[in-house]
Amino acid sequence: MVMMYCLKFISLLLLIDCSIAAMMDGFEKRCEGLAIAFCQGPDKIKFYSYLEDQTYKSMEAQLKLDGHAGYLRLEKSGEYASQYMNRIEKELFSRAGVTVKMVDQQMRALPMKLSEVWSGPAAEKKLIQDSVAGASILSLGQVLSKLWNSDQELKFKKYYTNVYVGKCNKQDGAYGFEYNAFKIDNHNMFTKQKIFSELAGEVLVYCPGVILGSLQNSKGPEQFIDGLAFVLGHELTHIVDISKQPALYEKWSRCIKKSFTFPEHEKALSYKELSSDIGGINLLMARLKNLPPEEAYRALRRVLAPWLCLNPSSTSFSRKRLEIIGRDPQVIEALGCRDQAVPLCSIYPTN
Repeated sequence: MVMMYCLKFISLLLLIDCSIAAMMDGFEKRCEGLAIAFCQGPDKIKFYSYLEDQTYKSMEAQLKLDGHAGYLRLEKSGEYASQYMNRIEKELFSRAGVTVKMVDQQMRALPMKLSEVWSGPAAEKKLIQDSVAGASILSLGQVLSKLWNSDQELKFKKYYTNVYVGKCNKQDGAYGFEYNAFKIDNHNMFTKQKIFSELAGEVLVYCPGVILGSLQNSKGPEQFIDGLAFVLGHELTHIVDISKQPALYEKWSRCIKKSFTFPEHEKALSYKELSSDIGGINLLMARLKNLPPEEAYRALRRVLAPWLCLNPSSTSFSRKRLEIIGRDPQVIEALGCRDQAVPLCSIYPTN
């Protein structure tokens, strides 16, 4: 009898604990929109941070062991920088339970997958498919390896190493840990014809910081790939964002203009980023659509909160992005909110 009461008491405690956790991370308010309570409960999610990360610490320790020359070699010797970035990536991938080959397979599939999951008429899908066909998504380490394995002059190798690594460095000097991805200018004669000549389309590059950001809240390879899918899906969609294909976003952009205000000097960039979120969320929700609502919500927090919750201000651009993503038709469906939430600024055709 005593054992039975003990078990009931323990079950009650677990139920209370789960209820408190759900309230803390905002699940109960999910249908009000992701911007409402999504960023609460910081003890349940790790916001993007590298300073306490074991890989960052080990790499910094190695540089200190090398003395001041280690930092100079990173800035002056591109070949050393290439080896350094590849070592960071290898360690982070290993911690995520994946290999470079496994990630490459996923990245090669993203361009075709983007056109498949784009919710729109066949003509739009064809436009997306043609625009991103042949695009390559590479890690910074892979790009630097290509550069240093080429037969180009040393001065060019050093110059482009500094350009690419610079896009991945934090302002405080942390090498490679900026949460960033970028597109290599294919119109540049050197980079396209001399280094990436075998690649037919656009070349997108993701920094080690993106790998770390996807790793911090993941448990296992699938959750890790979820994080990469959104961030790199977003970057891939920049190939067909509103600045490239304005007609594709005509209805959507009218709604955005009515619903949100942006400083005049930020409007063009804001619309580009928001339109690229559409592709990112399409790819992510294709991976999450069969999960129960609570699991889908937790997955969205793992992927989005680490960087969209860094500035919780009600007027911040991140907050506006969360409001729009939270009203995406696929997100509403996955969170079980079809009868309680109305899509906001949908790009999708309505019947």
